[in-house]
Amino acid sequence: MSKAKAIQSVQSRQTKLIFALDATASREPTWATAKKLHRDLFTASIENTNLAIQLCYYRGLSDFHYSPWLTNAAELFAHMDDVVCLGGPTQLERVLRHYLAQRSGLAPVKALVFVGDAVEESNDTLAALAGECGLYKLPLFIFQEGQDPLAASAFAMLARRSGGVYASFDHTSADRLRELLGAVVRFTTGGMKALAQSGRESDKLLLEQLRSDRDLILILWSSEAVPRALLLIAVVVTFLMLLRRVQQLPPHKRRAGYLQLTLGIALIATVLLTLTGKMHWIGAAFTGLLFVARQLMPLFIRTFPLLLGWLQSNRSKAAGAQSEVSTELLNMTLDHETGELNGEIRVGRFKDWRLSDLTKEELSELMTYAQEHDSDSAQLLSNYLD
Repeated sequence: MSKAKAIQSVQSRQTKLIFALDATASREPTWATAKKLHRDLFTASIENTNLAIQLCYYRGLSDFHYSPWLTNAAELFAHMDDVVCLGGPTQLERVLRHYLAQRSGLAPVKALVFVGDAVEESNDTLAALAGECGLYKLPLFIFQEGQDPLAASAFAMLARRSGGVYASFDHTSADRLRELLGAVVRFTTGGMKALAQSGRESDKLLLEQLRSDRDLILILWSSEAVPRALLLIAVVVTFLMLLRRVQQLPPHKRRAGYLQLTLGIALIATVLLTLTGKMHWIGAAFTGLLFVARQLMPLFIRTFPLLLGWLQSNRSKAAGAQSEVSTELLNMTLDHETGELNGEIRVGRFKDWRLSDLTKEELSELMTYAQEHDSDSAQLLSNYLD
């Protein structure tokens, strides 16, 4: 037990770095040189005993592998030596999703180094994932082998959105790459402060790029984020408009309005969660029930008051306890048992409102209207006010 606690204590103090590789066939001609550069990174990393590295690579049609967290140089080299290039598409999306999945835990990952030469996936999907990395402060340090302009554009975009750094290299710039990889290790273990305190040119270069690429506002305006932001704005505006409409209903009808609005929001949220795969099939079934309830709710809301009114009317008429009078403007009801006089407005600005729901100022406005347009309504309203 004490040994397990000691291991856990060491792990909690370790900084974690993922080293990801493109091991597809396009890199095979320079794989021997690439391996040496990878070894240089491992050597630089192992000099820092508080750093744990995970080797991650993809190859073939769907092969995606990652090692345990390693701190021993021999184990790292053994894993590296086992990697053989196989033809297949790039799998950067899987790399980024794996990276994001490591952000929590006893000792979360701090950075990802990627070495590759091509991008064959949707820039929109990768941009959204890189933006998510930026929001969680998980930078991507991307080193491109070769000079493919399309890959360069994509890699630079991913590094920028994540708050990381992009650089290209070839066999003539191995020393520069080695120095930059060392700077990445120092950043991972010591942060911006470690780079600022270092006198190395590579650290200054990395620090300069990190500072210039730290503005994450661009994440919000990626090609995928713009439609989402517009959709969110549209949803909020629609909600506010519907809420205002409910608030303008007569007080005795607002409860039903709020209920309808709540059901509508729950229905939309459930549908979105179900369609995006974030809700179990039970959620889909619940969505169906909500949809049925949403369709039946207006009928229920219309029928229930009518049924309730019919029952009350029958009871009142049976006892001879209620009288009703209708005019162009009002439906007035007199309860003979209590003497209560009330009415519902039929037309105008206060249509469907009850007289008991109006303020003195609103009643005065209604009286002025009745005196000008309907003398019978004015007389009834005068009786009500008395």
